[in-house]
Amino acid sequence: MKKIFLIIVLLCVSLSLSSQNNNFYYANGVAQYWEEDRNSVNIIVGNIENMDTLVCKLKSQFRDVNDEILFNSEGNNIVVNSSSLSSRNLNEIINSISISSDEVFFSYSKLINDSHIWLTNEVYVKLKDSLYYSTHFLPVISQQQNIDIHYEGDNEYRIVCGTEEQVISIANQLYDTNYVVYSTPDFYSEVDMCTHDEYYDEQKS
Repeated sequence: MKKIFLIIVLLCVSLSLSSQNNNFYYANGVAQYWEEDRNSVNIIVGNIENMDTLVCKLKSQFRDVNDEILFNSEGNNIVVNSSSLSSRNLNEIINSISISSDEVFFSYSKLINDSHIWLTNEVYVKLKDSLYYSTHFLPVISQQQNIDIHYEGDNEYRIVCGTEEQVISIANQLYDTNYVVYSTPDFYSEVDMCTHDEYYDEQKS
């Protein structure tokens, strides 16, 4: 009986640690832990030509007076703020606004030290040496599917991902190799949202 109890405890601890490992990224050598805010979501549009169609579909679903749909007509992301988001199934929302031949990225807002961030679908990585590309970069990247790698110069790479899970997994796994100067998800902060007027002159009223 004691052995069964011990196994259950260890399983719970393992699941807890596994969950925590998906809830942080590294910045300046420190793990930045977050809590997920499911009342806000960032949507990255794969094909910018579909932006207007996606915004119209979202407006038809989020019609409450307090709902906000923020977007930049020249960019590729839409932020939806709504208290009804937390009670809705994200896959159902994705399916309801999906457009054939277009890939859409979704990520709930993250709360870190009382401030919100919105992850994008990109990871920025700078290797300590170009030699580490084949020995440490590629072995991590090769485990993933449906990603694009763009060389930015000076041993820096921009990795475009399909899911939030890929963003966090790639960023943290590469950081853990200790062969990078940095490996971090790209994101919008509250400062970005407040200072970039283009998000607010086209918001749903």
